[in-house]
Amino acid sequence: MRRTSLILLAFLLGCADDLPPRALLDGYRVLGIAAEPPEARVDDAVAVTVADALAEGARYAWSLCLLSYGADAEYACEDEPIPLPATGPALTLDLAALGVPDRLDALARAQGSDLDAWLAAGHPLWLVLQSGPPDAPVRTVKRVTLRSAPANHNPRLDRLEVPADVQADATIELAVTAGGEETYTDVTGATAEEVLLFTWYTTGGTLDPHRTAGPDRRVKLHLPATPGPVQVFVTVRDGRGGFAVAEATLVVP
Repeated sequence: MRRTSLILLAFLLGCADDLPPRALLDGYRVLGIAAEPPEARVDDAVAVTVADALAEGARYAWSLCLLSYGADAEYACEDEPIPLPATGPALTLDLAALGVPDRLDALARAQGSDLDAWLAAGHPLWLVLQSGPPDAPVRTVKRVTLRSAPANHNPRLDRLEVPADVQADATIELAVTAGGEETYTDVTGATAEEVLLFTWYTTGGTLDPHRTAGPDRRVKLHLPATPGPVQVFVTVRDGRGGFAVAEATLVVP
């Protein structure tokens, strides 16, 4: 029962910055945002990259929220959000240069706490991205946890395996080689192990299933009957803010 509960909890947490479960990519889509590292110290620099599909002509606008009302309020900021100058799909989040330590310390004191206590418990920052076509932007929110002793790392997607030869209207198998599962202490103080969660996408054909978890790292792709390129993406989440993505292109003859 405990393992089942952990899988369900990880799945729910991992979907926090995911989009609706549609495997077929028929327009601009944000698949997720990677932060390296996913947990950081309050004065670290964090490399951030959005994983998006069908992004030709997309525009990007970033901001940072230090204190949020949470998911029920669509992650609206309690304080004034910090606009970020980046206008592309990647940026370096220099927390010290942005004055995050001082601003966060002031927010903690205003709430009758202190920054050390917030960092010991783990304080979430929220990156907000508006991206996509100018006439239909998509809003995506990414959590980056600040800790006094960061422990989490991004999972690895080492290889996306696709057949060398494909045929129109055929069913093929896709597989991913991944790793990086970590043992951690959960909110109850118990020791738990990450369960990696995979979400699959394609620009053509039909995927079955759309999501897999743990050791289940193979899916079937029924290719379209018409010739042309088909892009395949797979993302992995560890349920604690870690994220990675891999992609491949097949050409249906």
